[in-house]
Amino acid sequence: MSRRRPRAAGADRPVVLIDGSNVARTSEWRRAAGTREDHDLRRKLVDAVCSWAGSQDHDVVMAFDGVGPWAPGVVRASERVEVEGTGAASGDAVLERRARVLHAAGRRHWVVTSDGALRMVAGARADRILGSDEFVALLLDPSLDEPQPDTAPRVEPEPGSRLGDSLSDDARSRLERMRRGES
Repeated sequence: MSRRRPRAAGADRPVVLIDGSNVARTSEWRRAAGTREDHDLRRKLVDAVCSWAGSQDHDVVMAFDGVGPWAPGVVRASERVEVEGTGAASGDAVLERRARVLHAAGRRHWVVTSDGALRMVAGARADRILGSDEFVALLLDPSLDEPQPDTAPRVEPEPGSRLGDSLSDDARSRLERMRRGES
């Protein structure tokens, strides 16, 4: 019998932004999926995320560089999961844009990636940031996501003390494009 959490109103559910290309390439996911073929890894990942999203009551946006599991463009894989093959655009850029839109709308969001730049930009205002291997572990065993007591002391930097805090969204976007070698 599967344990389901009560459904929340749509605006109350967190939106989980997943760097699908990053997660599909992890050794943990390759081992779990039982394949090394990119196409199969991506499709199996989408299937696993659809099951997880429904059982955890999350909405999900997965971005894959290039064609994704099917083709460039947006595909609704389930009631809760939207998958985007980005074509010529970067999956990171898609997730960064989605994070800004969600933040502006006051929606809670998570970011799933091991990409440091994406964690910093899209995760700047995220409620939670998960590494790709950590997320694969959750897919394989959702009970790992049960709330745990926070025993580590949390040290927060003073507001405005980080360089990134002083950058406008436009400046941050331009710097990120420069980092990626884009015009």
